[in-house]
Amino acid sequence: QEEVTDQSREGQRLGWQICALSPCRMEDDPATVEALRQKVAELEELAALRLSRISELEEQLMDAEEVIAAASEAEQLKAIVEAQEGAMDEQRRIISEQSTLIEDLNTALMAAQREQAPASPSASGAGPSGKGAAARGAVGTVAKRREI
Repeated sequence: QEEVTDQSREGQRLGWQICALSPCRMEDDPATVEALRQKVAELEELAALRLSRISELEEQLMDAEEVIAAASEAEQLKAIVEAQEGAMDEQRRIISEQSTLIEDLNTALMAAQREQAPASPSASGAGPSGKGAAARGAVGTVAKRREI
């Protein structure tokens, strides 16, 4: 009975608040009391639905923030890849220049060997007129070219 009395008091409190706007008294019209209770139940249901929707929207917001963070990370990774590709292009250029220098060195070495071969009957490479000296001379020539 106490629970019914508490519910009645709550209904009266709500009823009087609503009926204060209109010329009715809660105890005078049981249909009004029931209509008010039904309206309260509908409003409570609506409030629960709105809370649920708010929770869904908060989850979507967190998901969107994760997507934004992932997109930012993807942009950073793309920038890193582009920088690495630039460094690889620079390395290819350096390798190409080194290949050219090696070809020049080889050409100079071959020329030096051809010059040394007829001038020296002994091609053992043991003395200053051997192949070792020709190779050292060719390296010096390439080094001078590099400085220029």
